[in-house]
Amino acid sequence: QTMPEILLIVLGDEGIEKTWGLSTTQSNEAANRALSSRCPQNVKFSKSITARVGSAILTWNNGPGDAQRKISHRLGLPMSRGQKRYHAAEQKRNTYSQRHRRSPSTQTRRLQQDAKTRRDKLKRRQQAQLPSDYKKHQLDDSSSSSDSIPGGESPDKRLRRSVRRDHKYHCL
Repeated sequence: QTMPEILLIVLGDEGIEKTWGLSTTQSNEAANRALSSRCPQNVKFSKSITARVGSAILTWNNGPGDAQRKISHRLGLPMSRGQKRYHAAEQKRNTYSQRHRRSPSTQTRRLQQDAKTRRDKLKRRQQAQLPSDYKKHQLDDSSSSSDSIPGGESPDKRLRRSVRRDHKYHCL
């Protein structure tokens, strides 16, 4: 087929009717993520790229368990009862997780958690912008007042004096 024929298939009346009214590209993006996991861009594939893409699309359309069963059937490979059971359980887990993710209660819970996370983040950002009462080298008000220490000497002064005294002894 030539390029204009391919463009007519995609952008012709039938192609536009099939794609008309689709409001989001989420399923397309999800399929692209599935493809990129099987065919990463940083690896060069010479012969297996077609099989990798086909496998990714088959799994995306049918689920992991059914895709493996179809591949085995198509290749004429017999499957043991244990393999069939495993693929059925894998398909069931995949179906359950999809239904769970799409359920209204899960979506509501996820939205509530996102809102809480945003509120907490905003609160932390606002607290970070408040001026701090912390000053470097400052002791607590209760312990640094000269009223609480007998002789009216602050702990800071006493420490400096003892360090000076020790220094004099070492210098002699």
